[in-house]
Amino acid sequence: MTVIHLDMKHVNKAVREHLAARGEKWCHVCQWPLSFESFYRNKRTPDGLSGHCRQCMKASRARYYAENTEKVLARQARYRSENVEKTKARLARYYTENKERLKANRVRYYAENRKKVAATNARWQAANPEKVVAIRANRRAQKLNATPSWLTDEHRKQIEAHYRLAKLLNRLFCTPGAWHVDHIAPLINGDISGLHVPWNLRVITAKENLSKHNNLIPKLLEGGLTK
Repeated sequence: MTVIHLDMKHVNKAVREHLAARGEKWCHVCQWPLSFESFYRNKRTPDGLSGHCRQCMKASRARYYAENTEKVLARQARYRSENVEKTKARLARYYTENKERLKANRVRYYAENRKKVAATNARWQAANPEKVVAIRANRRAQKLNATPSWLTDEHRKQIEAHYRLAKLLNRLFCTPGAWHVDHIAPLINGDISGLHVPWNLRVITAKENLSKHNNLIPKLLEGGLTK
């Protein structure tokens, strides 16, 4: 009988080269060839990619977090307290680079978890009454500063009508908070500050309003906002 001895080091190298030519890499955990995009980058490896695919690494991290939750949270809190400015800079950079994706995620989460969000907000408001008062006072001040002194009683009635309509729609569809009164030109924006006037108001869904945030939508401004 002839016994063939294989040099596994050379075999593994040949396999890696063969997969790399196809734009793939072998995951050491799930034992499957996957595209380069399925792996995180790792500067310390020869090919610049991690040895485990994204899904396997996510599963590993989730398992570790479940088994060491308190330890992980304590380590994260300690790092944040020791690196305040660095953490702020990293979060700011991440937000800037992923602004649209984060906004879309917020809108989608709100649409899929409306009751959960409402309950969370209610708990936060109950636990932070002084902050709620401050936020509402600030919002009232913004509206007052954006409310022209030349508004007539008829204008004020029209403004109130928008809020009554939003309240009616929420009651009609049994969806508290699902309808908002939106300022077409936001009260606070880097380019323009809108006015709290009837022709700058519209009743829209919370989903639309949250996706718009404090941004201007050019097509809504066509023709101007003057009465």
